[in-house]
Amino acid sequence: MLKQLFINKNYLLKVTCLFWLIGKVLSYKLWLADRFFPIIPPFDFLLQVPSFIHTILFTGSLLLLFFSIFFANKKILIALLFIEILSCFLDQNRWQPWQYQYVITLFIFIINFSDTIKINNWILLICAATYFYSGLQKFNPGFLAIVWQDTFLHRFFKLPMHIVNHKLVANIGYVLPMLEVVSGISFFIKRFQKIAIIFLIAMHLLILAIIGPWSLVFNIIVWPWNVLMIFYLVHFVVTKSYQTFTIKSVLTRRNITLAIVWCCFPLLNFIGYWDNFMSCSLYSGRIPNMEICVEENLPKEIQPFFQLRNKPKICTSNNGVNIQVWGMNEILVPPLPQVRVYKKVKEAFQKKYPTMKARYFVYWLPKSQENYMELK
Repeated sequence: MLKQLFINKNYLLKVTCLFWLIGKVLSYKLWLADRFFPIIPPFDFLLQVPSFIHTILFTGSLLLLFFSIFFANKKILIALLFIEILSCFLDQNRWQPWQYQYVITLFIFIINFSDTIKINNWILLICAATYFYSGLQKFNPGFLAIVWQDTFLHRFFKLPMHIVNHKLVANIGYVLPMLEVVSGISFFIKRFQKIAIIFLIAMHLLILAIIGPWSLVFNIIVWPWNVLMIFYLVHFVVTKSYQTFTIKSVLTRRNITLAIVWCCFPLLNFIGYWDNFMSCSLYSGRIPNMEICVEENLPKEIQPFFQLRNKPKICTSNNGVNIQVWGMNEILVPPLPQVRVYKKVKEAFQKKYPTMKARYFVYWLPKSQENYMELK
């Protein structure tokens, strides 16, 4: 019976739309304009778009996702794709890694609507590339300091800091991204495919154990995405579709552009020409952060966000906020971690609060004198 469920023609589409819908409902403030965290469109003229347009697009997205769970219709998917692209053009903070993957997956369902084999192969390629690049992104000191030592060892396993900070213990953390990279590659090596998939299922379960409701209760928005990835991986095991993967099926004329964008463009991130979130930079520790340090005239309406937990801290005054923490608390996602976006955040605050005297800092982890700069 389980196998019959997984080989249903539209199963992958319905499951994808279900978890996408859950993610959008959870992050509803991200998709609306009535909030304190600024809207940052890629083009300034889009700031003139009235807030009700954001609301209409969000409502339309929810309805189309709901219909897609029950009715597999190509026209509905095309309408959904159109709405998602429009909505993302209104705010770069909506360019989250899970949203980007969902949009690419939607393209795949539309282009290969009646070809179940190609869709299966594409989902496998998406997973393989995600794990490969996600692992590569983690080979940096920021991953060790923030994710491995602080989150994994200290906050989750409660190990004392003298053990966490031991050089050998710290460097063991690089085993995790190494296993992730190898697992991504192993999708294409028949002898190791099933082992890699089982390992990755265990990895997602561990992630959910760490950030889930029974532990750190952190980054709620990625909970449904992690469950979806487990569904994809279980699907591969039950149907054994990983055994029939062929690269030719995803390199057809209609699919080649998507294959280049998903599998090749993330390489450009390492030389600064492709966004972090579009390059599977997931818990990598290498993305830029931003802090706002208010020296005078902190507006009352945003004071609660300046009282959130703020670590590490550059500000010398008491009124400082890490905008990643602000974003996670108000719109349930971090802002898009790109310096161009942070500059626009600064401009937005200066325009909205002209009497507020503040300084704006961008920094990279681990924080040091050489790893941060002030936006002038």
